[in-house]
Amino acid sequence: MLRAHEVLPSAPVDPKATIDVAPALLILHEPSTYFLPLEEDNSHTTSSYLLLIIHALAVADFLSSRDPRHSSPPTSLVVFDSKLDQLKFPVLRSPTRSALDEPDGPDDIPRPEPVLFFVQKYFELSGSFQGRCIIH
Repeated sequence: MLRAHEVLPSAPVDPKATIDVAPALLILHEPSTYFLPLEEDNSHTTSSYLLLIIHALAVADFLSSRDPRHSSPPTSLVVFDSKLDQLKFPVLRSPTRSALDEPDGPDDIPRPEPVLFFVQKYFELSGSFQGRCIIH
């Protein structure tokens, strides 16, 4: 847990658990590993991935607003996710069915959509890089 302590002489401060100022940059590295491998009975949706990113943005926003007296830059968030192009989830979760309902037809199964499409649509900047790694 990352905490920025208040500037109070009476507040107990553990130097291993607190920092004096909010960081300028938060990096979320490979969040898709939480969602992979994709399985048939998976309950994740596109909003599951986007919600994870939005929570990280909320943390960055919270850290930026903690101490307006400091002239430090706002906390930025960068997400590096090399497997984002592999994520395909339904937009909505399938409703649960009772035993009396008819079996699912082909129209009832939610269609998986690429998460990358929604990331590109809703976030300010996104980039995709392809290349080969050469190790000398």
